[in-house]
Amino acid sequence: IFRSALRKMYVNMCHASPTMVLEFICNVLTSISVPLNEIKWPAIEAILRIIYHYSEGCTGTSTLPNAQEFLQEGVFPQLICALHQSDISIHPYPYVKILYFELTVRYVSVIKKEKNLIPRVLDALCGFNGSKNANPLVRNRACYNLCRLTKTLNHDMIPYIDTIVPILADILLSPKSRELYTDDSIQSMYETLGCVIGIPNLNPEKRASYLERVIFPILMSVQQAVTNRDVIMLDPEPGAAKLALLVSSLANVSKGFSKRMPEVENLFNQQLEAASAVLRIFPCHPDVRAKTIFLMHRMVPVLGDHLIQIS
Repeated sequence: IFRSALRKMYVNMCHASPTMVLEFICNVLTSISVPLNEIKWPAIEAILRIIYHYSEGCTGTSTLPNAQEFLQEGVFPQLICALHQSDISIHPYPYVKILYFELTVRYVSVIKKEKNLIPRVLDALCGFNGSKNANPLVRNRACYNLCRLTKTLNHDMIPYIDTIVPILADILLSPKSRELYTDDSIQSMYETLGCVIGIPNLNPEKRASYLERVIFPILMSVQQAVTNRDVIMLDPEPGAAKLALLVSSLANVSKGFSKRMPEVENLFNQQLEAASAVLRIFPCHPDVRAKTIFLMHRMVPVLGDHLIQIS
């Protein structure tokens, strides 16, 4: 409650005088004489908070009609650039890392203009300070924010596909992935992979190769389940939940594709066949039915008229 009241008070101050608040932020940052990762967590978290919430006071009801321009030009974007160029991502306190990830996504427009920052940001999100971090909360929030960032950057991610796809694919292939990551985080990683592989300007051969690398293990898991159907039916609920998650993974990969691409149509056909096989095993299970319908909806834009021919 106290934090919520402080945030409202601060946002109101930003509404009233965004220039004065920005000057205050700059004075705070310039007074720091040590690396950001050495600052005690209450102080650095407070600094990140006032930067994070600053945009809320520069929209809508601000007393200055051009207040939103502060976020795009001048001192504030420079401040965000300096933050990315600092060592903030290696701060030992988990919530500082998470807040930095959230702040990165909120002010992604700065990264889109300063593309030289993208490698540093991706290194933070994909490395041991992010999706591979020892802290489960940091890991899972990094996966979520990486997905959000990828969808926003879109074509700007092309130079980094050869780095991101192997990293996430290896995480997902690891036998420990189900222990280390929540189901939501796993789905976020699949969606991230789909978003980068589905970028229209990507080389078609590379797209097909990467998509096969991502979905082949899922298809093999489904095939194994179909082969061992009698064993699964001995304890059907865990098996149905696992298969529903596999179908959801296929559907989330396809979210990165918005039109027909001939080089991957066969792979999407295999996704449909896999989902149909799962549905035949558990035709009445609500999660299996829901995830299969989800995948079928995703096949409409990626297969187009070809979907009618299949049916």
